[in-house]
Amino acid sequence: MQQFPVKSDGFVPPTAGQVAGYLDSHPARLPSRWMMWMPLIGVGFVIALAASIGGGVAQVLPWLVMFALLGYLGYKGRRVRFLDKRVADAHELAMLRMMPASLRLTWRLLPQLVTLPNLYGRALSLLALSLHILGSHEAALVAYDRVISGIPSESPMAFQLRLQRCLAWLANDQITPAEDELRRLQNQSTDIQTPPAIIAALRYTRLYQQVRTYHFADAVEMEHDLLATLAPLGIDAGYGYALMAHSFLHVKVSEPENPAKLLASAKEWWRLATMLIPPGDLAQRVPELREAADTLPATHWPL
Repeated sequence: MQQFPVKSDGFVPPTAGQVAGYLDSHPARLPSRWMMWMPLIGVGFVIALAASIGGGVAQVLPWLVMFALLGYLGYKGRRVRFLDKRVADAHELAMLRMMPASLRLTWRLLPQLVTLPNLYGRALSLLALSLHILGSHEAALVAYDRVISGIPSESPMAFQLRLQRCLAWLANDQITPAEDELRRLQNQSTDIQTPPAIIAALRYTRLYQQVRTYHFADAVEMEHDLLATLAPLGIDAGYGYALMAHSFLHVKVSEPENPAKLLASAKEWWRLATMLIPPGDLAQRVPELREAADTLPATHWPL
């Protein structure tokens, strides 16, 4: 199994080339028809053999085959449940922000999931997310492209993954494809009944796009409903609040008509952000927030 490097001073995620090569070596595929039909073929063969030879063996042999078949199916079921639990473990690690551990586990699991499309897709989504949060945006884009191409474009999962890919594009300074995709997703969200969590993710992505393209005034003009709109993101809403604080700081510099009021707004949004996420974690995931982390007072951690 191909391994990605780990330096003595810390974790180093795989490069885009390593991810592409690994996924090429372990693509998702359906089980062969021969393997799917083999148990039934075996049962039919044994029944025909028992009928041809007669005697006591004919009475025992089908039962032995049946027990063997049940044992095989039981093993396959236990194997799928075990792998499902391991993917769930990787997801839990990601939710706990233990991204290197989640990435390692997902990387090891992928070769075992190639004939289980649903689990493979979940694992590949986690791989992309882990790479994205770790700052390996080019590698994350490779994984996002693979997983998005393998699921129906109209599914909510595809919508969410396309939003995450937009964030990776923006972080990688690929502004044009991100903006084009955001327009398509915005139009799509008006044509369907979009869940609040997807609306929140779309709003956060738009806010990040405004920050990455230096449209800070446009960002602050949309602050009035940001608190409620991002609420479905849970703790991750803190990243959006922090981006709003960052936008107010930059508007204070570029349009200093009322600097005290703008600074007060920046401090309040930063307070809300740091109630959810420590300042160091905010700046680690979104490097643009380092300035705010250095200049704005934060909620004291641990709470």
